[in-house]
Amino acid sequence: MKRMLILSFAAIMTFVSISYANSQYFVANEQTDAIAVVKAYLNALIEGDTETIRESIGGYLLEKRKKLLDNPGYPSFLMDVYKDASFKILNYKFLKKDSIQIDVRIDLNEKESRRIKLLLIKKALIPNSSPQFRIYSETEMTN
Repeated sequence: MKRMLILSFAAIMTFVSISYANSQYFVANEQTDAIAVVKAYLNALIEGDTETIRESIGGYLLEKRKKLLDNPGYPSFLMDVYKDASFKILNYKFLKKDSIQIDVRIDLNEKESRRIKLLLIKKALIPNSSPQFRIYSETEMTN
């Protein structure tokens, strides 16, 4: 009886350890995927790459920026605004299983910077496809 109890305890602990490891792997993968989208988006702003911007955003944000992204002068405008820019991811926070909030500081030049809060949501954009993160809102943060 004592041996059966020890074996049961060992089996439960093994299951708990495997479940914890899997959840940590899932969180790390989700974080990596979301940060990759943010980096691609920010680099696209610097490069004036409207196609990558279009692929990085979704929902209302995409609708709101559609006319700008279709404007042939917008890439030049972006390159001018962000020509000396650099960025740093300050913080991230998982909100739900499929959403993450990422705070970013964009240094436009030596004297000017801005902080933004990005909400990313992971959705399948095409039925039966793998879900992917997209930026659904961008909010200017006050210092």
